[in-house]
Amino acid sequence: MNIIFNVANNYNNLINKEYRFKISHKKREHDIILDFYPEYFFHIVGLQYLKDIDFDKDRKVVFSKILNGIITDILLIKSSFYHVVEENYVNVKSRIAAFEKIEILH
Repeated sequence: MNIIFNVANNYNNLINKEYRFKISHKKREHDIILDFYPEYFFHIVGLQYLKDIDFDKDRKVVFSKILNGIITDILLIKSSFYHVVEENYVNVKSRIAAFEKIEILH
């Protein structure tokens, strides 16, 4: 099973969607905008921690390669940082797995 593809595909369904939140704190209003772009995916799932994999510098290209099956779980698992990044960080495998559970709202 190619989890990274499933996660990227779910994320792809969110592209061009925007969620706006308005919060109030101490009598002041603040706007929060949650939006989704292909180049954000790389950092959301923690691929920047896989320092021993030579990813394309263009994050949109990396996202496209995942959706096209060029970058797969098989490649990611080869990284020595896939299971353990550093003591204080969630590992990449866990970040990818957590994002797989994102619900798609229509």
